[in-house]
Amino acid sequence: MILTITSMTCWFGCNHIPSSVSMAPKMIEADGAEYIACEGFVNVYQPSREIADSSSKTYEITFTDEYGRTRDLKDIRVYAVREPQASEPLSHTMPSAANPSNTTTTYANGQQIQPGSVVVFGKDGDEGEAEWLGPGKWKPVPCGFTRR
Repeated sequence: MILTITSMTCWFGCNHIPSSVSMAPKMIEADGAEYIACEGFVNVYQPSREIADSSSKTYEITFTDEYGRTRDLKDIRVYAVREPQASEPLSHTMPSAANPSNTTTTYANGQQIQPGSVVVFGKDGDEGEAEWLGPGKWKPVPCGFTRR
């Protein structure tokens, strides 16, 4: 009985199984545009999961970008997923507010920021994030470092 249920589940849900999965960080080039997969997994579906709306010759790529947003690229014709160069490690987007003139020492709620803390800017990191080293001292947060 369990075998039958498993077979039926796969029969109706196999188009939602990625054809390729890799662990971030990765560089993605899709139809000539470049993206950064910063956290989690890069899933490639072929064809796209919404088969009725896409060609069997297109791909769908899902990943989490350098802002922490889930991205879903559909109907991609040509793509490449590659390792970042060791000489240029990938990082989360550095917010413009993380600069030497920003000498804050507390969060908006008044709590003291501890050296080494990752500070998220904007709503849920939509402006980026940075590691606080001290007043006016910030550095990028490397991809693969999970803040959530």
